Amino acid sequence: MLVGPVLVLATLVSSIISSFGAPLIPTVARDLHTSLSTAQWSLTVALLVGAASSPVLGRLGDGPRRRTTLLGGLAVVTAGGVIAALAGDLGLLLLGRALQGVGLGLAPLAMATARDVLPQAKVAPMIALLSVSAGAGLGAGYPISGLLADAWGLAGAYWFGAFVSGLALVCVAAVVPSSGAARGDGAARDDDAARGDGAARGDGAARGAPAQLDGPTPSDGPTPSDRPARLDRLGAVLLALALVTTLVAVAEGTQWGWGSPTIIGLLAAGAALFTVWAVQQLRTEHPLVQLRLLRHPSVLSADACALVLGIAMYIVLSGVTEFVQSPRSGGFGFSASAVVAGLVLIPLSFFMLSASRALPALVTRLGTRAVLTLGCLVSALGCAFFAVFHDALWQAFVMTGVLGVGLGTTFAAIPGLIVQAIPARETGSALGFYQVVRFTGFSLGSALAATVLAAHDGGDGRPTAGGYTMVLWISVGFCLFAAALAWVLPARSARPARSARPARSARAGRDGRPTPTEHLSAEETRPPRERADSDDLSS
Repeated sequence: MLVGPVLVLATLVSSIISSFGAPLIPTVARDLHTSLSTAQWSLTVALLVGAASSPVLGRLGDGPRRRTTLLGGLAVVTAGGVIAALAGDLGLLLLGRALQGVGLGLAPLAMATARDVLPQAKVAPMIALLSVSAGAGLGAGYPISGLLADAWGLAGAYWFGAFVSGLALVCVAAVVPSSGAARGDGAARDDDAARGDGAARGDGAARGAPAQLDGPTPSDGPTPSDRPARLDRLGAVLLALALVTTLVAVAEGTQWGWGSPTIIGLLAAGAALFTVWAVQQLRTEHPLVQLRLLRHPSVLSADACALVLGIAMYIVLSGVTEFVQSPRSGGFGFSASAVVAGLVLIPLSFFMLSASRALPALVTRLGTRAVLTLGCLVSALGCAFFAVFHDALWQAFVMTGVLGVGLGTTFAAIPGLIVQAIPARETGSALGFYQVVRFTGFSLGSALAATVLAAHDGGDGRPTAGGYTMVLWISVGFCLFAAALAWVLPARSARPARSARPARSARAGRDGRPTPTEHLSAEETRPPRERADSDDLSS
């Protein structure tokens, strides 16, 4: 079956888009005759669009339009690659990179497609493979993009991205079936098997509401995956505007002056837009993201930790790749090529992947809260190491390796922590918001790196060594702050959600149903009409 390999190819598109960021910033600045802080927008704009488009793609793909959404996203990314390759000025390049940023939301969409079109027994292994492919593709993409930029210029790297995304577009169109066809061909059989398992078990699974919701019969009408998902267009626009105004203020604060009316106005507008967006998300019936889930202390703390670590990660990525490419004539740097700058980031990808594989054993031995805190401290150690020792290129490799261990541990643990703290039916919304938070942190980190380096201009358009050192120490501070957030997580969040099930019968009423107190935490995250629908189904 070719669906699996095609989805892997679609996932690699997201990795390639990411690899065209930090290592190519000095090349963008040189080829387009602009400063490094301005060239930084070639990374920031892609991350910004990724943050805004991820929940939109997720919502559009949550239904029968999943294949159409995947094709549309790949088409936009391909067009962006062509525009970036043909760009003769920074404005056109940023437009192309913005369109490419849509590709950052393709990996979760590919995983959802695998769950929709593959037999149940193959879903878990395929999602694991897609996750590994994203990490491995990112590690390989860094030096490949640098090699292409050195051999054929900046346009060569972007043409490569356009080719890969175009190939993925053709393959998805030829191989991946629509959601309706997938259910008729394979998923329905899985539903029958699931109902058979429930009947064999007897109690609860065959008779309870969860089994009915998970495996409806054809007479029950359209399943959730067969119904079109409603897109919160107003929420998407408000989120995009809030992110743009805030990031422009952060990125240009040094150039325009932090006390200037323009910067103050942008920051105030960004805060106001985020407030309006939050209120709108809480009141609308079909929100872009479920902000009500932040009522769970574990979800709030975990997302805050992910935001802070995302900022720290992209401050480091931007600073280190520019530092190693700085000419030695300035008294620091290694005069490295874009290829070498890409190679420096391979230990980051490799150890992030390796650390995530060791996560189950670490959580079993230490607990989730300790693992998260330890990962943040290890990340801080890596940043501090290079802030003090940066006289040899091997030290950059050591730093990214240590950073990979820390970030791999934390970023792998946070989704599990969120899932344990919420009702099962809210998992998709919670992880969708987690994606938004991560990409927002990435884009803020990129913008912050640009403004810090611009504040330490050596007079020749290049940052001083002190600027790069400051970037690293700021990253240390963010990692330590994330460690504090991880440590204050509620102790109950480290316990698996299933451990509470045996006690459920003790708290249940005489009719065997949950008490109102138990029911509230699951229901309070949902709009009133949706709660009413759920009550009708359960009655």
